Amino acid sequence: MEKLFFNEKKTFLNSVGAELQKVGGVSFVGVRNYLAQSGELSNFLINVGVNYENVKRFNLDWLMNIDPETIINDDACRKYDVSASDIREAVIALREAAINPSQRRSRGQREAFEYLATGFKYGVNTLDFYVSGIRLRKSVIVPADTSINLGARPLTRAKNYIRWTYLKKYRTYKLDEGTSIVLNQKEFMYNADPETSTTVDEFVSFFEVEEAIKKASNEELIRMSK
Repeated sequence: MEKLFFNEKKTFLNSVGAELQKVGGVSFVGVRNYLAQSGELSNFLINVGVNYENVKRFNLDWLMNIDPETIINDDACRKYDVSASDIREAVIALREAAINPSQRRSRGQREAFEYLATGFKYGVNTLDFYVSGIRLRKSVIVPADTSINLGARPLTRAKNYIRWTYLKKYRTYKLDEGTSIVLNQKEFMYNADPETSTTVDEFVSFFEVEEAIKKASNEELIRMSK
């Protein structure tokens, strides 16, 4: 696997964009050394070849048809420190948000980014790079800081329980310094440490696409892909 190191954002973006144009886009991309706000450091595989509108429709259908009583259980209430009424209220709030998303926010997001390909964008002013899609597989390097609160309010924690447990997790990841992406058998590294880069054998074993799809236990992914 070829490893490419970059010290400037613009050069990094131009190189990734050129690679995407050359291969006509990709469906799967590997992300290395991603540091989440919780303090968790991980590697993972994302399916970027997913239609976002299909994901939204799946989540809306689930929210409209779910009986909140069927997802209320003692383990969830204890883990997220919420009550049954919090979960019922969270289902209603998530339904309303799915039916009436913020148009102002959506317009602002469209205006603030340029898109390199499906699932890849960067900030017009900041040149910050983002990858979006459904995460299929993850390997934790450093666990999250469990002392960080899951949400300031019970309603927020109840929403997180539903989002993280039941809804399709179409997410956008900002790739900061030290994080790298792998596509088309090339690893693009922005201000990353060459000494800690993954070996070919480790990477191929971890990001083997067919195995990842099987372990995803997610038949809807096929229907949601382009």
